[in-house]
Amino acid sequence: MRDNPRVSAARAEALAAAAATRGYEIRRGRPDDHALLEAVRTEFSDPWSFELARALASDPPGVHVAQKDGAFCAFAAHDGNNRGLGWFGPTGTWPAHRGQGLGEALLVACLVDVAAHHPRCEVAWIGPRPFYDRVAGIAADRRFVVLARELT
Repeated sequence: MRDNPRVSAARAEALAAAAATRGYEIRRGRPDDHALLEAVRTEFSDPWSFELARALASDPPGVHVAQKDGAFCAFAAHDGNNRGLGWFGPTGTWPAHRGQGLGEALLVACLVDVAAHHPRCEVAWIGPRPFYDRVAGIAADRRFVVLARELT
């Protein structure tokens, strides 16, 4: 992770600057970002809001967000549930803001944080694999399967 040329503070800054030209502010989350937690709970899920709350409680917070006109548009977190282990996620972009480079900017910002403290990053629930590979050269080496069974 630390030797990955795609993960650098300079690249994170450049991606944030590019987002700013489209009217987005990329910033670190704050421990008092209660509106973020509610927005994520409403748009995504309670468990993701819970993980974000844990990541926001870190010092510094392990959350980066994108906002436009005061509204949350995207978020990315690390070290929430698995605090201190270099785990990335959850992350999400509101549908109206997809395709603006926000996911890339937030992923790289989080990976810069992780690289400062860990030799590698774990992206356990890797979603769009080509995105993660293109942005940071992250290749999945395992696959999780959700199993369900009706109880009678």
